[in-house]
Amino acid sequence: VGGGAYIENASPTIRNCTFEQCRAQFGGGGYFYGFNGLIDSCVFRSNTALEDGGGLQLFDREIDGRAVVINSLFESNICGNDGGALHLVSVGGHALQDCIIRQNQAQLRFGGGISWFRYGPIPSVPDPLVVDGCEIEENSAGASGGGIYVHNLEVAAIIRDSVVCQNLPNNLIGSTFDDGGNDFCNCLGDLSRDGVVNGADLGILLGQWGVSITADLNNDGLVTGADIGLLLGAWGTCP
Repeated sequence: VGGGAYIENASPTIRNCTFEQCRAQFGGGGYFYGFNGLIDSCVFRSNTALEDGGGLQLFDREIDGRAVVINSLFESNICGNDGGALHLVSVGGHALQDCIIRQNQAQLRFGGGISWFRYGPIPSVPDPLVVDGCEIEENSAGASGGGIYVHNLEVAAIIRDSVVCQNLPNNLIGSTFDDGGNDFCNCLGDLSRDGVVNGADLGILLGQWGVSITADLNNDGLVTGADIGLLLGAWGTCP
């Protein structure tokens, strides 16, 4: 575990570090177990995990523990199962703030960008995952939750002031709470993200004809006439 770095039962501050082209079974860029420290202004790029956590896996075993990741970039990381960029396993919660998570891939299962699994008994006042001011875009998952996948139903991930867009096959799966200021790109057909479904979006769709990119509105693997029908049905200003 931990292709680039392995931490066990310690909570240092990791700042201005780059984890790139590292490889492991779990936590391609890093595997941090019992870590309640700070990751600040780091880059996790082009790392590979054969199982979970292509860029980073955080495993927090303390009920009051909370790892914090701020101002960091997760880009082009790959995992075999869960968490292309990050796989978070926790009794408590974690916090991601002002991070960019893009073009990561969970090849077979869940959470192309973020996979969060909460284990253990649920306390009376649960400590959730908080995603604040992040950009989570163009990630993909083989099964579901291209942007964010929350495994448990009992505790919701809190998302605020974030962009979660253009993830495949969907942006969000699982229990999440919209805390305001978010852009989830839920206006079907607004491929240009200008708040209107119009000729510009039709042009983007036709440019992707026969392939599966952002214009595959019905998620069947191809851009076809069925997607044109959905786009025309959403024509006009987004609600």
